[in-house]
Amino acid sequence: MLSRADSPDLQSILLDIIEVRPLATVLRALAQAALGLTGADYAALGAYDEERHLERFEVFGMSPDEREALEHTPHGIGLLGEFALRPRTINVPRADQHDAFSGFPPHHPAMEAFLGVPVLYAGRPVGAFYVTRRPGGPSFSAADERQLETLAPYAAIAITNARAFEQQQRRARSAETLARTARGLQSAANERAAAALLVQGIREALPEAVRVGVCWVRSDDTGSKLLEGDDDGALRRLLGAQPVQRLHRGEHEEEDWLPGETVTLQVTDLSDGGRLVLAACTPSPLDGSGDGRAALRALQELGVVGFTALRQREAQRALERYTVRDAIARDLHDDIIQAVYAVGLGLRAARTSESVGKNEALDRASRELNAVIAELRSYIHHLTADPGVAPGSLLRTRLTTLLAQGTGSTHWQSRIDLGDSSLPPAFERQLYLVSRELISNVERHAEADEASLTLQLADGEVQLDVVDDGRGFARSAVREDAVGLRSLEQRVSDLGGSALVESAPGRGTRISVRAPLPPPVVDVEPVAEA
Repeated sequence: MLSRADSPDLQSILLDIIEVRPLATVLRALAQAALGLTGADYAALGAYDEERHLERFEVFGMSPDEREALEHTPHGIGLLGEFALRPRTINVPRADQHDAFSGFPPHHPAMEAFLGVPVLYAGRPVGAFYVTRRPGGPSFSAADERQLETLAPYAAIAITNARAFEQQQRRARSAETLARTARGLQSAANERAAAALLVQGIREALPEAVRVGVCWVRSDDTGSKLLEGDDDGALRRLLGAQPVQRLHRGEHEEEDWLPGETVTLQVTDLSDGGRLVLAACTPSPLDGSGDGRAALRALQELGVVGFTALRQREAQRALERYTVRDAIARDLHDDIIQAVYAVGLGLRAARTSESVGKNEALDRASRELNAVIAELRSYIHHLTADPGVAPGSLLRTRLTTLLAQGTGSTHWQSRIDLGDSSLPPAFERQLYLVSRELISNVERHAEADEASLTLQLADGEVQLDVVDDGRGFARSAVREDAVGLRSLEQRVSDLGGSALVESAPGRGTRISVRAPLPPPVVDVEPVAEA
């Protein structure tokens, strides 16, 4: 059978098909070779899928007009399908004389003599050669049969290699699509953007799909659906009307949802109680073990991770908003409100003073209110900015000024020793607000005659002690929702420290705050260029 392998024609054919190329290119080259070897008017090579359905069909010898006139390519039934069912050579003078012949489709060129040779790989049909002649032409000879039977094993290898080449390319594209989709889902702004990314991923992974879509069923009581797709809306309307909540998890294949299309669905429950459905409509069912189903399952898994991460990001953003609001509330309470309260105490004290003292009190109140307005503007325009404290001596200055204002009846003594250490501005601001809150609590609640504030750096930590001889209190009597105490404890916690409260009714109060020193602020001199 291989005796003619060294002939120039067959040798050139083998050299041409040995190169790994896409399947369509290989089929066209083999069809052209079959026409040349047999002297046929028309030659074709069909390739079967795993289910032995005619998947590809390449013809050689037809004019462009003849191709244009055909309504569709062969479906692989009748005589052409015989080689998938009973793989053996068929050589008849007239195609319509064979029992399996079922007729030509409309506008098909007239053909009489027919020769078909199956293409087998490992005993399984992977395709078939079909050669024909116009009416009046001679029948095909036994030599023609041998030519195609000689070529068929090489065609089987070429088809198998071409399929492996296409599968490798498709898997590479699918891997790239999955990676790109995964990256996009990590930063998707909302559910609709995530669904659109999945739609694009399905489209790229399944180019044979007629239409694709994504349905996300919300976990709230409404059970409302978010629908995304790339078609005219038919699939989206279908998913919107179908009770996808009732579908069990996993893969579904529906052949009666849309005429002429198979709808493949991947259904998964989300951790928050919602449901995610990916859908692809194809002219025929997806290969059971093929890359299409695997890609759809992989995209489904990415979708679950993406939607879960989206929910987590939304929760994180909500937590961040709460944290910002809580920080603003604490700043307003500890700084702005305390400043306004101090102004009020000064004005109340001025009511009993002589006219000169009243004027001085009014001037001081005006300056302090201007400072409050400046800080409020800072909060409005720079919510996270430090409106109060600059590094260095300003902390000592503000605390000393605050204690010297004398807005209450308490006499204050203080010792502030920060040495030459340079603390981070944010740390100094927190320390100032803690101190101010403690001073304000004494002024408003303690009814103390004497009080002291000691702030020093020792043993690698900040030590702040505020002591008064006032009326004291029982810790159990403090309301859980008291803003001042909660704010104080939160600020001390932000410093990484702790606060010890020692008090009893009629015995005064001592509050000791300890916090580790942060790394010192180091000014780095720029390096001069050589």
